[in-house]
Amino acid sequence: MNARHPEWEGIPIIDAHVHLGEDMDGSSCSEGELLRLMDDNRVQQGLALPFNEAEADDNFLTATRKNFALQQRFPDRILCGFRIDPKKDFRQTVDFARQHRIPVMKLHPTSQEFKIDSPCLRDLLDDVLGSGYRPLVFVHTDIIPEEGTGCDMLNCPKDVIQVARRYPDLGFVIAHCGRWCEATRIGIGKVDNVFIDTSIAPLFLIRKCLSIVGADRVVYGSDYPYSHPRIELEKIYLLNLPRKDAEAILGGNLRRVLAASASSAASAAVVATGKCPS
Repeated sequence: MNARHPEWEGIPIIDAHVHLGEDMDGSSCSEGELLRLMDDNRVQQGLALPFNEAEADDNFLTATRKNFALQQRFPDRILCGFRIDPKKDFRQTVDFARQHRIPVMKLHPTSQEFKIDSPCLRDLLDDVLGSGYRPLVFVHTDIIPEEGTGCDMLNCPKDVIQVARRYPDLGFVIAHCGRWCEATRIGIGKVDNVFIDTSIAPLFLIRKCLSIVGADRVVYGSDYPYSHPRIELEKIYLLNLPRKDAEAILGGNLRRVLAASASSAASAAVVATGKCPS
């Protein structure tokens, strides 16, 4: 039972945005810390994404192997995601992810210094699609100027929408509600394969995105350790949503998107999960 929010009792919560490992900025999260955090906040599963690791000369292959090993040890608690720098040789990391059907690929244009609409990313996405592999593409976005102010940021959310238009067979998640980019909120309503992650977004911004795309294209995430599940869950609770919308945002949408990818072996494990931890 969720003692803080009894209305959510029986809803299996998935945190679609947590980090595991150690970042170059000094942030870190161990597997024990992550599992305790999930238990304390009645989070059934966490999607573990690699940090911008200091030791990432192998294009995050080592971090991906660690995340996958943790998923194998705790298949009902951990979902594994992998991170990639499309500017570097990505074959080994992508081959490992493809072989083990890791369901989510994380892109961080700011940290890896590439534009989301660059040729190197097109090469990566073409390679992924050419093999029949369909990971959900999770893209970091950041605070940017409004449309018309000459934005040339590496991680402009409106560019994610343009890439998603070119790759309709892939699902994309725009992190942090696209931050302050009005073009995101206008454009996303017209692109069915783009979803919004709620992490670190102000309450009013989450509400605004919901009014545009509806609850079926929003996923809950905490971005731990940069925020905290208790804080981010409280935002969802304060939206005072109908139960069916809360179920969708808190985990149903992610389960549905991963299940839609027939190539993702991990999807079946998500769909088959049981009740929330007691």
